[in-house]
Amino acid sequence: MSISKNKEKAAQKILCIGGSTLNEGTIEKIKDALIATDFLQEWAVIFVKHLYFFVYGSQFYNVKTKKDIEAEWAPNQTVFVDHTNIYSVNKQKIYILPDPDICKVKEASGWNPMKNCLVVNCKVENNLVKLEAVESKGIDKNLDAWLKQNMDDASNSSRVKDLLNDERLEMPCIDKFMMELADVKTKINDLTIAGLILCGCYGDGAYGLKAIKNEGGATAVQDPDECWHSQKRATWSMPSTALENEPNHEKISIEENSDFTSLTDWLKSIR
Repeated sequence: MSISKNKEKAAQKILCIGGSTLNEGTIEKIKDALIATDFLQEWAVIFVKHLYFFVYGSQFYNVKTKKDIEAEWAPNQTVFVDHTNIYSVNKQKIYILPDPDICKVKEASGWNPMKNCLVVNCKVENNLVKLEAVESKGIDKNLDAWLKQNMDDASNSSRVKDLLNDERLEMPCIDKFMMELADVKTKINDLTIAGLILCGCYGDGAYGLKAIKNEGGATAVQDPDECWHSQKRATWSMPSTALENEPNHEKISIEENSDFTSLTDWLKSIR
């Protein structure tokens, strides 16, 4: 009986949203668009966002606690993937992958951002989509094998490694998760997937978004011209890199102040 109920709730449509240094108000606008389109009735949404507790704005940091996010998104809809576990991906749910900044531990040598952090894998189990959260053994040990297997171009692999080896260590890795979701699509025939890249620095997500498109998923990027931040001037580079890698992603406007399709209209179009 429990298996039957689980299959009834299992998401057959999954939207993965990646981003990093977001504009102030972006999270609220996404929430409004999801509500306006009744999107979650049939879809699950997975946020793969660097710094998910920190939203950049005019005051640099707008710190959102876990409690704040649960209050804004409704506790019964929001699932924080913050413990080692296997999580079923069900419709009407929003999944938020962990960020190593919440795991920082003070050591004699300084702050260790990878202490007791989690890495989340997207996988298939019993023909259902699952999120597997496992303890990190350090960025390099967790991702080296994955990079070697999935990044054929050595220069691209080096680019990603360079980004992952900076002081903050940009995790969760959007490329990794989106590419795993695309692979899951090849194993579940009736699964529908989609991907969206928001503002952010550098190019994480470019390969993952293309992988989703290659598997027939709807893909979009936020209009780079509306990505801004006074302290983080290159926040347009994440969607721009995705477009350089695949020019046929749709450009959409989160701010609804451009000539491109609005987020609300894009969500309606892929439902």
